[in-house]
Amino acid sequence: LEMALECRSYLQLVAEDPQQRVAEVPFLLYMLRTVALCDLCRWEEAVSDCRKALSIDPKDETAQYTLHIATGILRAKCFKFEAAVGCFSKAIRIRPVSSEARIHRAIALARAARAAGAGAGGAQSPRDAGVGNSAAGGGPPRRASELLEEAVQDLEAVEQQAQITGAVAPIGAGHLRAACLCSLGRAEDAHEVLHQCREDFQGSPEAMARQSTLEAEVLILLGQYSDAVAACTAMLTSCPAGSPVHVEARLMRGCCFSELGDADRAFE
Repeated sequence: LEMALECRSYLQLVAEDPQQRVAEVPFLLYMLRTVALCDLCRWEEAVSDCRKALSIDPKDETAQYTLHIATGILRAKCFKFEAAVGCFSKAIRIRPVSSEARIHRAIALARAARAAGAGAGGAQSPRDAGVGNSAAGGGPPRRASELLEEAVQDLEAVEQQAQITGAVAPIGAGHLRAACLCSLGRAEDAHEVLHQCREDFQGSPEAMARQSTLEAEVLILLGQYSDAVAACTAMLTSCPAGSPVHVEARLMRGCCFSELGDADRAFE
């Protein structure tokens, strides 16, 4: 901060608002540091600098937007998912076409749905995206379903925005959308999303493992147990033994063998 203050006169000179030009610490300095803090995931400090920037210019939309994003992430880290949803909703009102804000809100909605399902005694298992595995039990409770539907809507908006701009939506957004659809029992819709994800795939080995896991779950929901066994077997050969994906693949394969009436192989 002391080094940055040496160029204070320049930062004040380039400020657009007269109120920013007369501030003791330049508004732009706080905003530049906020960007760096967000990149470093130092969210509490980012919130503090946003508030300082807004004390200079309360109407600045960039500072307001960044404050809502950083605060939402902090709320989510404290497992206050619906409060986080509220923060991200405020960010979306400022920037309606922001894919960043909609993905953050979709994640918070999915995690809130998982918490709602667990609170209602729903049978759910962990997933990297934060959504329960509907193949292991019945559909989610009503509140969880509402939250999942809202998450799907946000992720569809992200896909639509990517098409408009000619960009490719983040692979994680597609996986989260497919996971939400699986939890809602909409297996055919999830299958279509995953097919598109595979066509556009540019992800890491970890993302590929999530893709394969979701594809196997969709096959189970569709009742295609033999195909699901093949998919799980392929995952077992490609994933490190003892890894979460390896364990989940073995459990899903056992369920499939059970459905196929092969009890001996189900207990392998």
